[in-house]
Amino acid sequence: MLENPVPRELVNTEELLLKFVTDVAQGFYDWDELCERYGFVNRAVLFHFLRTTPSLEKLIHRQKTAYDSNENVEQRIRLKAGLSVENAIPHIAHLITQTSTPIGQKLDCFHKLLRAAGTDGAPPAPRFGDSGGSGPTFTLNFIWSDGTKENVLTARPSPPVIEHEEGM
Repeated sequence: MLENPVPRELVNTEELLLKFVTDVAQGFYDWDELCERYGFVNRAVLFHFLRTTPSLEKLIHRQKTAYDSNENVEQRIRLKAGLSVENAIPHIAHLITQTSTPIGQKLDCFHKLLRAAGTDGAPPAPRFGDSGGSGPTFTLNFIWSDGTKENVLTARPSPPVIEHEEGM
């Protein structure tokens, strides 16, 4: 019998337990990272917990099957790409601060960080199942030679209209 108990917070909190199941099923984190994230003392305690909880093993297997399914390709790609971008942020930020990096690359890196943060004005791509319907605002201004500015057009995308008739 192991001396180190299973973290009580994990067992007593359904939301945390579901996050644990998702993280194990998706396989993005190694066992040591999972131990640290969820409060297991070491791998042996984690493996003992998994082996002695067959219902949890079944739940992880179902989650992994659903995650690996063909219907989930887009979500898997988005998640993997997002995690890759997150891991690259420190390297991109480092490039911006280096004096040897050409200014064009610095600006491009800066733009990419703004885009990832969602602060460059362009909306993120719609998620699977979203209808989209949003986009950047388009503004057309005339700037005259005397410095005055005239707004000619500002177009904002309108949300999609969904018509519905009740009853027959």
